[in-house]
Amino acid sequence: MRNKMFKIVSILMVAVFVLAAVPAPAASAKADPVTVTWWHITTKDPGLSNWQKMADDYMKAHPNVKIEITVLENEAFKTKLTTVMQSGEVPDIFQSWGGAGLVEQIDAGLLKDITPDLDADGGKWRKSFAPGALAVFAKDGKNFGVPWDMGIVSWWYNKDLFKQAGIDKEPATWSELLADVKKLKDAGITPISLGEGHSWTGMHMWSYLATRIGGEAAFAAALDRSGSFADPAFVKAGEELKKL
Repeated sequence: MRNKMFKIVSILMVAVFVLAAVPAPAASAKADPVTVTWWHITTKDPGLSNWQKMADDYMKAHPNVKIEITVLENEAFKTKLTTVMQSGEVPDIFQSWGGAGLVEQIDAGLLKDITPDLDADGGKWRKSFAPGALAVFAKDGKNFGVPWDMGIVSWWYNKDLFKQAGIDKEPATWSELLADVKKLKDAGITPISLGEGHSWTGMHMWSYLATRIGGEAAFAAALDRSGSFADPAFVKAGEELKKL
C-alpha cells in the first residue's frame, strides 16, 4: 500500500498552500517515500503549467515525495471523482465546489479535518482567507477544504444591438434591466442567450436573484430543512427570472 502524505484524503486543490505546509524531512534522517495523487481541471496554460511547476518544485525540494497529477475536463472530472469516491480510493488533493457534495464526502469520512492546520501559528493560514470563502468548505465549525480561486459570473452585451433597440447605456438596476429586455424584444432582438449544454450554467441567474431576495438565511433554512426551496424567496426568484 502506498504511503500517504495525509491520513485519508487531503483537501481542495490548493497545492500552493497544502504542499508548502508540509515540512521538509530532517537532513539526518532518510524520509520514507510518499506518493501524493492530485486531481484538477486546469486543462490550459498558464494554469496547467503553473500547477505542474509547483509540484515539480516541491518534489525537487523533497526527493522522497512523488506527486502524480491527473488533469481532467470539468464534467469528466466530476464523473470520475464520483466513481472513486464510491470506491473509497480518493485522491489526496482534489478540486471541489463545496456545497452538498462536499458535505456528503465529509459525512462519509472521506475528507481530512484541516481545522488544526488552519489554526496553527496563531491562525496564520486561516487569516489569509476571507471568512465567507472558507465557510463554503466547512461543516459544524470544522474545515475540510480551502479556496484557491475566486471568480464572478458576468454578462456581455452587444452595443450595436443596444443602440438598435434604443438603449443608450447599460442597466444599473433590476428594473432597468427588465425595461431594456422589453425594448430588445420589441425590436425583434432576443434579449439574452445562454449556453446550457450543462444545466448548472443557467442556475447562476436564479441563484443570484434568490440571494438578493432571501439572503443567506433562505439558503441556510433550505439546507437544514427548517425551510425549503419552495419558500417565498426562491419562488420569487423564479418569477423574476421568467420576466427575462
